[in-house]
Amino acid sequence: MIICDFRNRYVYMWQIIVFIAAQVVYCFLTLGRSLLVQNVLMNGITFLFVSLCVGIYIIFWSPKKWGGIGWGDILFILALAPYFALYKFLFFMITSITLSLIWWAICYKIGWKSKEIPLISTLGICYCCQLLFDTLIAK
Repeated sequence: MIICDFRNRYVYMWQIIVFIAAQVVYCFLTLGRSLLVQNVLMNGITFLFVSLCVGIYIIFWSPKKWGGIGWGDILFILALAPYFALYKFLFFMITSITLSLIWWAICYKIGWKSKEIPLISTLGICYCCQLLFDTLIAK
């Protein structure tokens, strides 16, 4: 999924569905049902609120920018919600999106002229790093 997004700027829906299913099963087995539901609700509501604020901003102040984030990106971000507590989810999103923008700017400067940011790719790489950190170092 990461490679497909990086190369082609799209991800197949079946890949996202498989990732969501794997994520839910993994989080259920590691966190338990109650924490899984709590994380999904808190992070989902927070993501919805932030998305609504950004959407209102785009509609009123910058309508030509509409369409910058796809449904695959949104579903991927929501699929990450079960793993993180709210403050970690916010920190992860801010950090990984900042790294996405930096990565895109570096690639753009060296000659890669795509105007689309490979969000799933960079979020996926950051998530893999987070899983490795939590598995090998934090525990």
